[in-house]
Amino acid sequence: YVAAEGGAGVSRRVDAWHRGVDVPENLYYCRTPLLLSSKQEIGALRASIAALPEIPVLIIIDTLSQTFSGDENSSSDIATYLRMLNSELRAAFNCTVLVIHHTGHSATERPRGSSAITANVDFLLGCYRSDSEGMNARLDVTKQKDGDLVKGMHFDLIRHVLGKDNEGDEVSSLVAEFHDSVASIRKNHRGGKYEQHILKMLGEKGSCTESELRHGVKNVFNISLDAASMGVRRTVTDLKNALRIEETTSGAWKMAD
Repeated sequence: YVAAEGGAGVSRRVDAWHRGVDVPENLYYCRTPLLLSSKQEIGALRASIAALPEIPVLIIIDTLSQTFSGDENSSSDIATYLRMLNSELRAAFNCTVLVIHHTGHSATERPRGSSAITANVDFLLGCYRSDSEGMNARLDVTKQKDGDLVKGMHFDLIRHVLGKDNEGDEVSSLVAEFHDSVASIRKNHRGGKYEQHILKMLGEKGSCTESELRHGVKNVFNISLDAASMGVRRTVTDLKNALRIEETTSGAWKMAD
C-alpha cells in the first residue's frame, strides 16, 4: 500500500483494519511520498517490493495525483504513467495494481482528468457516499474489461477507537464493513413526499424519464417546475441508493429487479 496521500494516518487506519476486518498479516505499506512517473522513484519502489519475503498479489497506489507529476488532462501523460505502472509493477510481479483517484466536482460518475484513465485500465471501481446514506458507502463496478459488471456493493463505515492521545482525546479510524442486506438499506430509507407518486408512475408505465417524473409531480402537487425538478432529483437519488429503482439503458428510470 503506497500511501502517498495521508501517509501520517495510515498506521492508524491499518490498526483499525486489523480490529475490524480480516486483514492478512502480510500487509506492507510505504509512507514515503513517491513520484511513480519518475523512472528512478518507481524503480526504487520496485526494488523495495522485490526485497519483501513474498511477491505481492495486489499493489495499491494512493493516490494518482500524489504520485504523478504530469497533467491529469493530458491523454499522453496519463498513458505514459499507466504504462510505467504496468511494466514496472504489474508485469514485474504478475499482480494487480489498483490506483486510487478522485472524481471531478461536476461529474461524480467518472474519474477526474483525461478520458485515457478510463480507456487504459482493465477495470474501474467507483466508491460513493451521499449525505442521505449517512455512514454507508457504495462500491460500483463501472468498467470490467474481461468480465460482466456486478451490482453495487454496500459497506457500513464503522468507527473504531484505538486508544487515547497525550491529551486524553480518543484516537480513532474508520473501517468499511461489507454487507449484502438490501433489507437493511431499505429499513433506513426515509421516503420523501413525492416518493409514492414517483413509484406509482413507474409501476404503471414501466419506465419514465426524469422529465416525465418532473411534470407528473408538478401537476399532482400543483407546484412550479423548478420545485418539482429539485424534489424529483432528490427522491430519485434516494430511491436509487435504497435499491428500489434503477436506470435503464435509455437513461430512464424503472423499478429495480
